[in-house]
Amino acid sequence: MNFITSEILKRFIEQDKRKFEGILSELVKRLILSSCQSASNVRMPGRADVWAPGFDGIIENQKRTTYVADGKSVWEFGTNSDSLSKIDADYKKRTNHPLGIEKSTTTFYLVIPKVWAYDNKGMSISQWEAEHKEDWRDVYVYDASKLCDWLTSEPAVCAWLFEQFGEGKYLGFSTVTGGWTSFSNRTKPPLTSSMFLVDRQNEVLEFKEKLTQKMCRVKADTFFDAYGFCLSALMQDPETNNRVIVVNSETAYFELVRFHKNGLFLLSFPFTGQVSDDNNTILCYSKESPASSDMVVLPVLWKSQFTKALRDMGLSEAEASECYSFTHGNLLSLIRRIPGNSADTRPKWTDASEVMSLYPIIFLRQFSAKNVIEKRVLEMISASTYADLESKYESFLRMEDAPIKRIDDSLL
Repeated sequence: MNFITSEILKRFIEQDKRKFEGILSELVKRLILSSCQSASNVRMPGRADVWAPGFDGIIENQKRTTYVADGKSVWEFGTNSDSLSKIDADYKKRTNHPLGIEKSTTTFYLVIPKVWAYDNKGMSISQWEAEHKEDWRDVYVYDASKLCDWLTSEPAVCAWLFEQFGEGKYLGFSTVTGGWTSFSNRTKPPLTSSMFLVDRQNEVLEFKEKLTQKMCRVKADTFFDAYGFCLSALMQDPETNNRVIVVNSETAYFELVRFHKNGLFLLSFPFTGQVSDDNNTILCYSKESPASSDMVVLPVLWKSQFTKALRDMGLSEAEASECYSFTHGNLLSLIRRIPGNSADTRPKWTDASEVMSLYPIIFLRQFSAKNVIEKRVLEMISASTYADLESKYESFLRMEDAPIKRIDDSLL
């Protein structure tokens, strides 16, 4: 499965060549740090610092991986239109003037974001590498094809690259930063992490301890609260943040775990299927889900905590108090209530295919499941069987913003 192709890399370069020149070294640095657990002394200036003198990159890696040799390696990057000439020029310059590097014990990597066909002598990459390795321990050319293979093996870095060019929405997954941006901007002004982390320091520590488990489960009053907490807690830890993949659909999750191992996935949707045995998965739950002793259970925010978080978003004291009086701290209600917000103005249940099955309850206002007469009235109004209605009502009750609630044997 390939998330990125050489044509996509080419499009990114054409879209903003200067930007791509600035992030190419950062892209490779992220790939190295993500795929090499034993990499150290990584020096690879990026963005505004790409002009720094010396090699474009120097790293030490104790254990060889698929894409990085063990020991010391030096890196040169080229985005020129004539990348093959740039490779030849960089190779000659660094071979003749290695800047104190011991060539015989160092691997030399030359990286270009274009597909290598053949150079002007008709040589393939492997031929070129073989002819130029005599002065170095080894020499490798990584072209667009090799970069795409590497990016596909590191989905979190791939998502980061797409997000740099505003195309993250075309993937079924994102970085934590990308996930938080989409999530927090569901309100205007945007949500802040204090809405999910205020006075929850113990839960944050418990959450981080459970990230090493096959399943890390977080439960809150709403799925929205649990998911926001996970994103906020992950944003606090840069190392974990950079390796977590936020997955936005079951299809994307199953595709990712099919070829990816030792990954850490945060699912942005309710999931009841079988999680991957080869990866760690973070699952979020609402209060309707059964409790379990291994869950991180988040306490409901008090009024003072809730209004403080609203003030952190930029609301006035009066606006924060009004929001609480109308929502009682329910985040889904908040999204529809907050001043200036235009997102998610309709409850999710209004889009349910069976929404008309609620008409009998609206007419009766409430009914008892033990009352035979009331059940019969429901059937007459809906022109359906009570068993069918009961099944539909159970589906509505499982929704976070359920339009009905159960008290003992009654629904209202």
